[in-house]
Amino acid sequence: RRPSNRMAYSFWKSSHFEQWTMEKADLLRGRAEDLKTYSEEEYQKIIIFFCNMMQSIAQDTSASNNATKIRMQVVATSSLYFKRFYIRRSFKDVDPFLMAPTCLMLAAKVEEFGALSTNKMSNAVNTYVKKMGLLVDLSPLRVGSLLEAEFILIEILDCCLICFQPYRPLKQLFQDLRELPSQYKDLETLEASAVKIINDSIRTDLSIIYPPHVIAIGAFQLAVIMHNREKDFLNWFADLQVEMDKILDVVQTMTNLYKVWKTAEDKETMKALFDRMPKPNPNPPTQQQQQQQQQQCL
Repeated sequence: RRPSNRMAYSFWKSSHFEQWTMEKADLLRGRAEDLKTYSEEEYQKIIIFFCNMMQSIAQDTSASNNATKIRMQVVATSSLYFKRFYIRRSFKDVDPFLMAPTCLMLAAKVEEFGALSTNKMSNAVNTYVKKMGLLVDLSPLRVGSLLEAEFILIEILDCCLICFQPYRPLKQLFQDLRELPSQYKDLETLEASAVKIINDSIRTDLSIIYPPHVIAIGAFQLAVIMHNREKDFLNWFADLQVEMDKILDVVQTMTNLYKVWKTAEDKETMKALFDRMPKPNPNPPTQQQQQQQQQQCL
C-alpha cells in the first residue's frame, strides 16, 4: 500500500521533526524539575487541565466575539507550544496560568487565524478558573505580561513555530479509503470519531513522540475498535507500511488518557495539585543556564 510518508511528506524536513520529536526518556529528563513535585500521572493531569483551559478559552473568545470560531488546529498548536515550553522550563519559572493563554495567542497568529484580544484572554482565563473553583493569583495576566511572555515563549521554542498536526493525514487517509472498493461502509461516522480522538490527543505527548500520520492512523484504529469494525479493516491494517507497534502505542496512550482525564476534571484533585505547585521564580534562568542545568543531569 501507499508509502508511509505520503501523508506527512514535508514533516520530515521540518523543525517539528528535526528539533521537537523526541523519545519519552528525553521528555522525562526535560521535566525532571517538575517531576520532583509530581508523579507522571499527576503531571499529565496538569497538562490535561491547561489543554482543557486553552480549548475553553478559544470557545469563550469565539462566542464573546460572535465571530469566526477558533479552529481546533489553533488549540492543538497552542497545546503543543505549552508542552514544548515546559520541557525546557519548570512550572516555577513561568506561571502556567500566564503561559497557557500566551500559547493560544501565538498559535492564533501562526495558524493565520489572527490576533486575539489580550483583555478577552484575561477574562476567559478568569472565567475558567472560577468555574473550576480554584483560588489562583491571576495578577500576572496583564496585557504587558502576556506580550512579554510571548517573547519568552518564542525564544524557548527557538522560533520553531510551524507545527504538523494529524488532521491533514487523517483527511488523506479517508480520501484514500473512499477510492477503494465499496466494502468500507459508513466512513463518515468513523471519520467523525477519529477527528474527536485527535482533538483529545492534544492532551498527551503523542505529537512530541510520533509523526502526525502515525497519530492519525492510531486515531483511526481506535475509532474502528470503538465502533466494533475491526473485521472490516483487518486486511487494510495488515497491508499498511508502518510500524504497528507505534500504532498500538497510540491506541494505548489514548485509552490511558481517558482513564486519567476523569480525575483531571475533579475540582478537589486539581486544587490539591495546584497547592503543591512551586511559585514562579521572579528571575527565571536564561536558556543557556537551563541547558547547563540539563547537561549536569545527563
